[in-house]
Amino acid sequence: MHYLIPSGHHSVTIVDYLRYLQLNLKGINVQDNYLKASTYDFIFNGAKEYSMGWGNDIVNGNHYYSHSGSAGNYYTNAIIIKESGIVISIMANAGNGETKWGLLQIIKYLEKKYAT
Repeated sequence: MHYLIPSGHHSVTIVDYLRYLQLNLKGINVQDNYLKASTYDFIFNGAKEYSMGWGNDIVNGNHYYSHSGSAGNYYTNAIIIKESGIVISIMANAGNGETKWGLLQIIKYLEKKYAT
């Protein structure tokens, strides 16, 4: 297998990934779309703290859903904040600890600026 092939041989543009996240945000906010709202609720809240690949937590009354992934040579992090109605996704062509730390700082900045 070639080292640049993504996990499962699937890849997506950032625009399409954001569309996917927006569908999930709508579903979490009880809007049927590609899936029924009840299915989104199961995906994101079916288990406490981590459900179907998504971390879930309540911080200051806001529902946060997060997903991240890496194959070592890239890193992607996505955050959905239900009450604020926003999604944040950061993608980088590096996957080391410094990259992950840096992306977390960017997410915190964007969250503070747009989600509060």
